Amino acid sequence: MSTVLVVDDEADIREVMDLMLSGAGHRVRTEPDGRGALTALAEESFDLVLLDRTMPGLDGIEVLQELEGSTRTVPPVLMVSALSSRDDLRAAVDAGAVGLLGKPFTRAELLGRVDELTVEPHPPTTG
Repeated sequence: MSTVLVVDDEADIREVMDLMLSGAGHRVRTEPDGRGALTALAEESFDLVLLDRTMPGLDGIEVLQELEGSTRTVPPVLMVSALSSRDDLRAAVDAGAVGLLGKPFTRAELLGRVDELTVEPHPPTTG
C-alpha cells in the first residue's frame, strides 16, 4: 500500500489516523507540527501527506507555502481541518493542497480519500 505522512498537533487525532491507516495496510509516519512535516519530507518519500490546517508554529497553509518555494518533489497534500467551509477549501487548494477533509471524519471517509489519492496517478509537484 502507500506511505502516508500524518501531520497534526493533536496527539489523539494523529493516533486515530495512524490506527485507521495502518489497519488498512498503509505505512504511516506521524509528526506533531509543520516543522516536523518539512523535516520528514526532506528525509523520506511519501505517497500522500495529511496535513492539519491549524497548528501552532507553522500552520498547514504555511507548510504548503514553504514547500512551494522548495526544489524537492512534493507528494499530494490533503488538508485536514475542522474549518471546512468553501472558503477554507479554496484557501487550501490555492496554497497547493489537492483537497480538504473535514474534521470530524469517519474511517470510511478517511480511507476513501486516501485510496482515491494514492491509487489514481497524481504526478508529484515540484516547488
